[in-house]
Amino acid sequence: MAALPTETVQGTILIADDDPISRQMLRLFLQQDGYVIHEVEDGPEAIRLYESLQPDLILLDAMMPNMTGFEACTRLQALPGGDQIPILIITGLDDEESVDQAFTAGAIDYITKPVHWPVLRQRVRRLIRNRQTEKMRDDLIQMIVHDMKNPISTIRGFSELLLDDMSDDVFLTDTLRRIYYTSNSLLEMTMMILDMGRLDAGKITLEPVEQPVHQMLTEVQDGFNWMASNYGVKLDVGHCNEQIVFTLDWTLIKRVLANLVSNAIKHSAPQSTVTLFCNNVENTPECAGYLELSVSDKGEGIAEQDQKRIFEKFAQASQRTRGSRMDTGLGLTFCKLATEANGGRIELKSALGAGSTFTLVFPASV
Repeated sequence: MAALPTETVQGTILIADDDPISRQMLRLFLQQDGYVIHEVEDGPEAIRLYESLQPDLILLDAMMPNMTGFEACTRLQALPGGDQIPILIITGLDDEESVDQAFTAGAIDYITKPVHWPVLRQRVRRLIRNRQTEKMRDDLIQMIVHDMKNPISTIRGFSELLLDDMSDDVFLTDTLRRIYYTSNSLLEMTMMILDMGRLDAGKITLEPVEQPVHQMLTEVQDGFNWMASNYGVKLDVGHCNEQIVFTLDWTLIKRVLANLVSNAIKHSAPQSTVTLFCNNVENTPECAGYLELSVSDKGEGIAEQDQKRIFEKFAQASQRTRGSRMDTGLGLTFCKLATEANGGRIELKSALGAGSTFTLVFPASV
């Protein structure tokens, strides 16, 4: 178990194992490669320490008292930012069912006991480097986008002032209007990316308020009628009982709906219709209540193989021809993070050539 000559890679590792001898061996071995090690003896303690530590990697023993490593992995993945932290499960079981259970729980890899130390070294090194590369990329994006916010706000502000003074020159007025709406879109994009960073880290503060749902959908519609008209698309609010009120962070959720509506318009054929609608199911003894908010189009649709990854960062549908080739692939990631921050989930039903329906589902207790 002696350390091999190796480049030092800094990183923080959290080890959860109920066997103190195993923990000590893991700690001593990994410290030789320059990692900072924190140890706990069970799953609940790993979950508690994770929130303050935010490690680069978590090693979980599969079989621990109180909570198995598989269950701890699932719970860690559900925490804010937990799905960004690589988890390696160490198990004495190497049967197919145990391996499947590790990956189903959210582990990025596993290693069997007795530990093969050179294999552990290489897997830990790879996972830490990947994690740090992703973090550097995310930090760089946040820094660049933050610096973009002020100049874009300036462009939007001055174009708005000029629009207020323009009345006679149709060409200039139309040009300024395009500058205004384009800069407004860029500003929305920068705010979305900045908020994604906060959502990923669980650092965004929600401001839930009770609002009429139909009114919220109408406000989203009003904000995109101009865009829909430019694309030759009709934008409607469909079925939605005007008496329904619901408590959410509506500022955040309206931005989610705005992203979905914008995508639907861009990927719809002229003369087609994009529809916003809602469905409210009240609490009953037989059914827990929930609210559904949907954006539906009859456009290109999304191929089945793309649907599994469409909410991942930088993912884009591979077989879509409409819309901008400059899309960042971050909009749907923001939609997923913002919806989950409000206690909901986002669902997709789509088929190539048959359009798409994105649905946000929120439990009535939110």
